Amino acid sequence: SYCTHSVSVMSNAIGDEVAAAVINVGHSSVRAGMAGEDAPSHQFPSAMGSIPPRTGGNGGSDAMDLDDDDGLVSQYFVGNNAMSVYRDYQEVGSPFNKAGDVVDWDAMERLWEHALTSQLNIDPSLHPFLLTEPTTNSKENRVKTTEIMFEKYAPRGFFISKEATLSAFASGKATGVVVDSGYSGTTISVLHDGYTLNKSIHQHPIGGAYITNLLKTAAQIAPEPRPRYLFNRKKTKSEWVVTDIARPNASASYHAHELFKVYDEMKLNVCKISPTPQFPPIEKEGSDYELPDGTMTSIGDKSYGIAEALFRPSYLSNLGQPPLSSPPLHTLVQQAIDSSDAELRKELMGSVILTGGNSLLPGFQERLQFELTQGNSHKYKFIAPSNTVERKFSSWIGGSILASLGTFHQMWISPEEYAEIGSQIVNTKCP
Repeated sequence: SYCTHSVSVMSNAIGDEVAAAVINVGHSSVRAGMAGEDAPSHQFPSAMGSIPPRTGGNGGSDAMDLDDDDGLVSQYFVGNNAMSVYRDYQEVGSPFNKAGDVVDWDAMERLWEHALTSQLNIDPSLHPFLLTEPTTNSKENRVKTTEIMFEKYAPRGFFISKEATLSAFASGKATGVVVDSGYSGTTISVLHDGYTLNKSIHQHPIGGAYITNLLKTAAQIAPEPRPRYLFNRKKTKSEWVVTDIARPNASASYHAHELFKVYDEMKLNVCKISPTPQFPPIEKEGSDYELPDGTMTSIGDKSYGIAEALFRPSYLSNLGQPPLSSPPLHTLVQQAIDSSDAELRKELMGSVILTGGNSLLPGFQERLQFELTQGNSHKYKFIAPSNTVERKFSSWIGGSILASLGTFHQMWISPEEYAEIGSQIVNTKCP
């Protein structure tokens, strides 16, 4: 199995062959680079802006102009530079629903287009592609993706691989349990000899976005924090000076997007998970927090422990939230292991792979390990890179390694195969 190679296998690069483009479109961000690189050379938001027709908006040079069905033009804004600029009437959306499923293929194409032509700056027809996919991706979505790739870009070859498989590959493992706690939720997958066992896949609804939205409730900040687009803050010789900016034409979706960023930054600074169960969980009294405009505010004591809900869903009632139907995270991990063949379980417990930005919350690994070992004598070994880049981008890194192997050309779907069999080939050639 190709998954037995370790992260250091770079000597198997494809030599004189043209490098493959590796693209990982996540719910929060898009990562793109060329095979053989240690980390994605480009990252930009999955969210994009749009100015509908009839608003009189002027998007500037970053805009993609596209005709609507009625002949009027909508402008779209994709990428870090485009999304960093405020525009009157700009709406913000993404290709995904809250569960992380693709619901807008036109928007998805804009992300791929930006990654390939604006960021990587390549002629797509000269390169093979490797795309990552959610472990729970449907066969229909795989077929649709394959069709778009060949019909729009005509790559030299195309391969799509599950994120759990690639994360394990990046860790040098062919067999293990991948706990991927990302933006839209947490997915637990069992791999054996490089293949994901579909019966073992379990999902927990809490991910990074869920916790950020919980924080908005728990922090109890009044009045509402000001997003950065509503003020200028400059430092003089003696002090910071804040000047309000009136934005009467800001859309509700743009405001919500910018406000979410304020709370997301707050989450990264204050949220922790107790390494052992505490009742109540981590709390602090009278804690002050500096908002982007320099205002000091006291945030609710419960803010620090809201991620406790991953391991104790009943804690949501303390925040006035409806209960979750999902079992605790550690229960789902154990259920995934128990769903595998008995002779495989010891090896799985020795390779619990943590990935995803949400798994970087302080205390996440320690708490999961504590809960898994309660009431049994089993030993669990965790593979959890302390390097933030490796943890957040592990599926992209695994894809970069895989697409560098000299055998990659034997794996991909060729233009000839696509022409002969069609997009359905992806479900037989890309496991």
